[in-house]
Amino acid sequence: MHSLPSCSLCRSADRKGDFLRKQLSKKAAAQVLLLLLGAAFLVYGASRGEAGVVLNKAIKLCLECVGIG
Repeated sequence: MHSLPSCSLCRSADRKGDFLRKQLSKKAAAQVLLLLLGAAFLVYGASRGEAGVVLNKAIKLCLECVGIG
């Protein structure tokens, strides 16, 4: 069988495609890592009861803005 010769342009495009796939996979891995880290901090803060503290501060701030508090 006769195979088609590969041109330098095709090899260059293939290398660029590999590079882009690696960059996208690194970006996706970083995004997943940051998402999991954010979820872990959210769970940690909720387990410490910080949600109630933040809600109380938000209520006080809103009341001060309106002029009631």
